[in-house]
Formats: sequence, C-alpha cells, structure tokens
Amino acid sequence: MEKIRSDIRVRYSEIAGDHAYYASYYGWIEANMGGFYRKHRLPYLGFEKQGVSTMVAEAVCKFVRPARYDDVVSVSSELAAAAPKRVMFDHEITRAGEVLAQARTTHVLLQAGAEGPQVFPEELRSLAARQVERVEVLDKPGDFPAGEPPASRNVVEIPVRFRETDAAGAVYFANHYVYFEVGRAEFLRAAGMTFCGLKAGGLRLPVARAYCRYLAPIGYGDSVMIATWISEVKKVQLTFRYELVRKSDGVPFAVGFTAHGCLDATGRPVKVPVGLHALLGPVASV
Repeated sequence: MEKIRSDIRVRYSEIAGDHAYYASYYGWIEANMGGFYRKHRLPYLGFEKQGVSTMVAEAVCKFVRPARYDDVVSVSSELAAAAPKRVMFDHEITRAGEVLAQARTTHVLLQAGAEGPQVFPEELRSLAARQVERVEVLDKPGDFPAGEPPASRNVVEIPVRFRETDAAGAVYFANHYVYFEVGRAEFLRAAGMTFCGLKAGGLRLPVARAYCRYLAPIGYGDSVMIATWISEVKKVQLTFRYELVRKSDGVPFAVGFTAHGCLDATGRPVKVPVGLHALLGPVASV
C-alpha cells in the first residue's frame, strides 16, 4: 500500500520550551490523513452530511527526537490493517530522513442513531496492507493492563474550553494529551514538587511514549475530572497513568499513559530520583 506524505513546517505556537509540544505531533498526523482520504476520493470531510463520523479509538506515539521551531517535518501515513469495524494507520514523522516519531492510530465509524461502531465500507478496507479480524494498536496488549485508579491517584477538575473542541463539537483527540499534562503537573504539585523545580535541579522528564484510548466524546460546557497516578518506575523511566471522567455524568471518556525518560541537563539518562520513586506509593488525593 502506498504511503501518503506531507511536509509540514513547525509553527511557533506548537513549541513548548525549545521543542515541539508532544500533542502537536498528533495534529500533524491528522492533517496528513486528510490527504489519504482526498487521494482515494473518500468522504473524510463529508461523513457528517451523511450522519456518519469517524472517531479515533486509540492512539500511541513513540517519540525518538525532538522537532524544533521552523523545522520542516515529513509525515507519512499508511493504512496498515483493517478489520470490519476498525482500521489502523501507521505513521512516521521524519526530518531530513531522521526519524522523530512513530505512531499508530485506530479509527471506528459511527452512525447517528445506531448503536456502537459500524462496518467500514469495503472501498476503504480494501486499501489496507492487511485484512485482519481484530486490530491491536499496542504491540503488547499487556502494556496497558486494566484496573481501577488506585487510592494514590490525584484528581483535578478543569472546564472544557471552546478552543479545545473540533468541528464536530467534541474535544479534539490531540487535546486529551493536554489534559494528561495538566494531570501529571498537578499530581507532582500535590506531592510538593513541580516540573520547573525538577528542571532547575537538572532533571528532565521528556515524554518517550504516549497512549490514549478514547471511550466517549466530551464537549464544551462540561468539565474534566483528571485522575493521575504513577503506575510504574524503572531504572531510568517512569510511567504516569490517567483516567479522564466527564463531571456531568461521571462517565470515563478516555484512559491512557505517558512514559517518561529521566535525563540530566546534558541529555544523558539518569536514575529516577528517590523522591519520584516514592510516589509509586500513597499520595494525597485532592
């Protein structure tokens, strides 16, 4: 299957610190996927007129190197696998041939008034590199074990802002990663730490991998309850887990994780500090 490629210049508004914000990568991916649908004359932007919409079901990205302001990045996307009710795209983001990130997204088709995901048209599924019975976005499903948030979680509430929603009126899928960032920042704050304080002390915690499973939409006027906890600590890496809940009805609308490397000021891996390792245990909930 031929890959669809786009060149995108990194905008100043996509920068956090001295490199591209991690949620920006998903926006580049989505923009490139529009090219896939246009090339094959599929109604990517016309689904809504038919009472049909496509929804990102899962997204995972491995971040290899940072993109910086004014870089020209190349995004390639391929319809890698198709099951009757779910399709999966593989994506790669490069700069001058150097890999910056690799990602996967799965998508479902929803019909107004119908219950659950619908079967994708054969004209779309036939374009996939592989026909499968079931699509798995994670290489190892055990990477994201099921389970209730622990008592050590921290919970913070924020309202959905209008700018976070898309043309369908729901929060844009990349913005869930912004909620993740809010959650982990407040988790550390509740434990008496801040990312700025860690950075001033010579410690960096760049996002190495990010995953989100989308369960339901949330729109403007609602509020998000973000539950955050540390689920795993390795020698030079730690993982935050998240559960996003609609305040209006208490329904979880997304779950996910971010894995972070521990680096010193020069970019070399260092052991997870004792203070962060201790947070794997009880932390006061707010």
